[in-house]
Amino acid sequence: MRRFLYFLPLPGANRGILAERGLLSRFTESPGAGDDLLPHVVSGIDAGPDGQRGCIVALGNQPAPYDVREQFWQPSINGKFWVGAEKINMPRPEDLERNPGLKGEYIALLDRNAWRSPVILRWDAAGCCHEINLPQSLAPSFENGKCQFKKQVRPPFAAAHALAEQIFNDFGNGVTISIEEAVDRAARLLGMNYRIGIEEIGLLGLLDNALALKILATAIDLETINAQARALSTQGQQLADGIDIQQGDG
Repeated sequence: MRRFLYFLPLPGANRGILAERGLLSRFTESPGAGDDLLPHVVSGIDAGPDGQRGCIVALGNQPAPYDVREQFWQPSINGKFWVGAEKINMPRPEDLERNPGLKGEYIALLDRNAWRSPVILRWDAAGCCHEINLPQSLAPSFENGKCQFKKQVRPPFAAAHALAEQIFNDFGNGVTISIEEAVDRAARLLGMNYRIGIEEIGLLGLLDNALALKILATAIDLETINAQARALSTQGQQLADGIDIQQGDG
């Protein structure tokens, strides 16, 4: 079974512990970690990758044996867990995919597999504006003493929306970000469609600088924007300086 293994220097794990350690989204279907935990097993071990006693948590119904000779292990950035995988049985996109995930474009990463990179803001060339390409719901809005219902991004996807807006603003303002920030943002976007974070991406060796930036560009549909800008340029026109982000059907 292709899956990631997670070592915690604790005797056991539950939902609260997984949340505190930054692992809850790896064990839930929703990127907002609002669903019930997926089936998983917790196995105690005497000495993990850091030499401490603890437990290994893994998706599925079969216990996950620990064998450092047959597995790759990497500590987490927050220092609260280790992530591992079998050397000859590394997880693939289909093993990690959320269902349902977000609409997007497939990009071949460094493992040569196609991963679905989410398009958060879809460019509408006809309206010359962005539409929000995320699950939405109706919420009451009071204007001039009247109640109207308007679309809003559902709470589990608010962080993805905010991230895409930040990416768009940075691209538009020519802001230079570090490779660390680019990879972190790319990991958060891929985590919308797969049960992974920056640690798993590092263990699989999925990204380089160019691919991280491509994932960011995909999130705001930059290729479509640039294509329209080039088309208008040949006609002696240009895109308006102020581009609106409107509520789409999501």
